[in-house]
Amino acid sequence: MRLFRRHRCESQAPASASPRIKRQAQVTVEFALVMPMLFTIICACIDLSFIFFQDHTIHSAARLAARQAATGATDATLNTFIINYCNGFNISTSQILIQERDVNGTLVGTTPAANQTGGPRTPGDSVFISITHHLFFMTYLQTLFTNMGLSAVTAGSQFQVE
Repeated sequence: MRLFRRHRCESQAPASASPRIKRQAQVTVEFALVMPMLFTIICACIDLSFIFFQDHTIHSAARLAARQAATGATDATLNTFIINYCNGFNISTSQILIQERDVNGTLVGTTPAANQTGGPRTPGDSVFISITHHLFFMTYLQTLFTNMGLSAVTAGSQFQVE
């Protein structure tokens, strides 16, 4: 029985690597192959969740603004409300469209946000608010989503004046 283990020199090392070294090399190669796909999936999840957040915020702003318009708010008040509600999305007044239709459905007035002269609305008229927002992305996948047609969100809501 040997008490001391004899150490080999590097020149005496076996020609083939040990199974542990082979396994570490295999794990490294698998990681290098899987990591780009995993990173892309994570970035897509982040961007999609941010797109859904922007979409929900724009639709909520249009719905709430149309509700305020139905209760008698002026166009200038509606524009200010939408811009403040969508804080951080760089919504400008040129992206907001306010239309008023009478009881028969004929267009009474269209107020692009540059023309902020909204008169009093009569009961029975309906007010339509439309907001167009160009999406912005958080990761490098913007070209992928733009090619799929996800470059802008348009939200609209209509309420009847009571």
